[in-house]
Order: sequence, then structure tokens, then C-alpha cells
Amino acid sequence: MPDQTPIGALRDPAALAAGQYATAANLRSRSALHDRYSTAAQPFREWEAGLVHWPDGGAVLDIGAGPGRFWEYPALPRSLRVTVADISPGMVADATAAVAAAGYAVEGAVADAQRLPFGDDTFDVLIANHMLYHVPDPPAALAEFRRVLRTDGVALIATNAPGHMRQLNALIAEVFGPQELGLNSAFAIDNGESMLRECFGTIAWHSFINPLLVDDAEAVTAYAMSIPPAQSATEDQRRELTRVVERQMADGGGMLRIDTRTGAFVCSGEAR
Repeated sequence: MPDQTPIGALRDPAALAAGQYATAANLRSRSALHDRYSTAAQPFREWEAGLVHWPDGGAVLDIGAGPGRFWEYPALPRSLRVTVADISPGMVADATAAVAAAGYAVEGAVADAQRLPFGDDTFDVLIANHMLYHVPDPPAALAEFRRVLRTDGVALIATNAPGHMRQLNALIAEVFGPQELGLNSAFAIDNGESMLRECFGTIAWHSFINPLLVDDAEAVTAYAMSIPPAQSATEDQRRELTRVVERQMADGGGMLRIDTRTGAFVCSGEAR
């Protein structure tokens, strides 16, 4: 039975912890499409890790850590002291186990990004990957990020923009009708910088160019079924979605191109 997460619950921390992100299953479905069909030279998490300096023995907070896949990258120094935090106890358990297995000293915390349970000036690096658009009050979370970072600390904040995976969204709309998840209006490339300016003095945006070239309709359907509205689809709707994807692939010579619009902000310093 699909998780019946309503669209409005995608910005409700309690609903997210109990539904969409109770476990890593939905994230794994989405990651699988990117892992299999990415055209980028390296995975997003490896590319992103190369954007900042990782201090030997430094303290790092990964907020909204999900299953902790960021820490699979072998080039990161294992001397880092990692804290993984998420609103979901299930995610924290998964991430803590994964980061420990990767060779780091790790602690886990169930935490709301808007009220972090950490002291001032605690971390050298903070990572917030594709999570701020789920937060009811992104500026409040950003103020917390700045508070728990040391004066010379760096925040690495990944997000998307309107038009991200637009071809997939069009196919979903063909079956379920137009939907507005509201995430891109919450915190995205286009509006994120102005929010970041309230907390950080130096902000640099880095785009990650990575169209997906997909030749498996079921892989597309599995991704769609991990998010509303397809998440609560009937079996008939699932079959119809797969047919729609197969037709689009046939029109494209057996391939569906899905364009991504994503990247990361690197933020440091105090707001002026």
C-alpha cells in the first residue's frame, strides 16, 4: 500500500517524519533513477563534496541526512567527526549506521532544523542537502545554521529550481492532473540567495549539470510512485502512468530525457 502522503504534508515536519520520510524507502527509489541514468562525470554527492575544504578532525553537521549516502565518498577524510540529524527517527538510525560503517566517528540526533539542539559555534561544516524546501520557515532554519557554525565555518546547501525534472512532472500531470507541490516556492535556486544573505556574508552558487537519459519505463514509474500524487495511485493509475512513459519513450527513440536543475550554495562569513 503506498504511503498516503498528501501534498500539503511535504512541508509539515511531523507528517514527513511519520510518512514520506519514516524510512529511507522513498529516497532510495528516487536515488536509484539518478544512480542508473545520470550523465554527469561523477555522482552529485562527490561533486558537492569537492566544493569545500574538509578540515582534518573537523566537526560536521549533516542536517536532513536521510540515509547518510553523502558519506559513502571515499575521498572524504575519515578523521571528520560527523553528526547526522533528521526529523525522522528511522532516517537517523539508518544514517548513523551507514556513516559508522563508512569509517567515521558519528552521533545521531532527531532534530527540527528550525530549533537545532546544538550549542553555538559547534561545527566547522554544515550540510543541508535538498531539505530546506520541506521546512515551514526556511529563514528560521538558516539562522540556526549560522548559529551552530563556527565563525569560519562553511554551510553547503543543495536545492533545486523550477523546471527540475520537468519532463517527468509533465508525464505525472498527464495521468493525475496538474499538481503544485509548493517546494520550489519555499527554498530554491531562484529565491534562496536572498534568504541566505540574511545570515551569511559570502554566498556562491554552483550548478550541477546532469540530464538523465532513461530507457526503462518502470524505473520512471518507481520514481513517480515515491512522491505525491502518484504515491497514492491505484494499480490502474500505475499501469496508465507506465503506458504514458512508454509512449513518450517510443516517441524519443526508446529514450526519455529528464532535465535536472540542481546544485549547491557554498556559504560562509557573517551577514553584513
